[in-house]
Amino acid sequence: KLRRLPESIAMLEDALKVFVLAESSHELRETYATMAAVYAEMGNWRAAYEHLAQTKQTSERLLQNQLDQRFATLKVEFDTVAKEKENTLLLRENEANQKALEHERRARALQRAVIALTAVLALMLASLAVHQWHTTRRMRRLAMTDELTGVPNRRAVLRRLEPLLLETKARCVLLIIDIDHFKQINDRYGHPEGDEALKLVAACLRREVVEPAFLGRLGGEEFVIVMPEAELARGRALAEHIRLQVMKIDTRRWLAERQLTVSIGATLSGANDTMSTLLQRADAALYEAKRTGRNCVIVRLAQDRSTEAS
Repeated sequence: KLRRLPESIAMLEDALKVFVLAESSHELRETYATMAAVYAEMGNWRAAYEHLAQTKQTSERLLQNQLDQRFATLKVEFDTVAKEKENTLLLRENEANQKALEHERRARALQRAVIALTAVLALMLASLAVHQWHTTRRMRRLAMTDELTGVPNRRAVLRRLEPLLLETKARCVLLIIDIDHFKQINDRYGHPEGDEALKLVAACLRREVVEPAFLGRLGGEEFVIVMPEAELARGRALAEHIRLQVMKIDTRRWLAERQLTVSIGATLSGANDTMSTLLQRADAALYEAKRTGRNCVIVRLAQDRSTEAS
């Protein structure tokens, strides 16, 4: 009643040892029943079930002892008393049987209750497991998605790019797209407007990128597009198309007269390329695009390190 359940269990265990040594069946039965109730309050259903089973066994032994004693007494009375006591003996025997049946019914009711509690616990555990599974999937998705733009983040892109480069026959085009003068947008119009610019560019890129090509945000104002098994001419055409589409984004509502433009560095993977060398080459092409005036596409190839502007 004081809700000091662990202390109660400890004291009941001490009492149980005394009653076992004393072979005190009545006290054993009450102790097991009390321990079952305490374990149930603590949420330890297995221990509660085990002590309920002990309660049932003790009750049955106690009842059997009572029956044995009663039958012995009746036999003595039958031997010493006249035949007219026979009906009384039969009535008492019937009463004892009724009590035994009542105890059995109660034990079965307790067993059904324990089974029902076990089923409820199993359903709760299953529901928890399903919830945990959904939570894990959601967390994995969040870990691979850029929170601001909703496109895959750098980790997700690199995880898909790495196996492509390990396939010796697979060639892929990589584009790095950078928003021009993005720092000036943040400094002049504020970070909310800068975030809006990132979202609009990301939405534009998402519309233009079709599987098996995939898109991601490298960080800051940079995005990356990977085109597996694509020719350089096709990648350059997509880069130029994206550049023109970004220029069509209507920014008058929040950037006044300013127009969004992007610079793009493009490259084609080589046989000995790693993720690092491929990204460095595309980044060098992007730097060249920035240096030559922005709002253009620069291609840098692995074999001759040449550049081409469009």
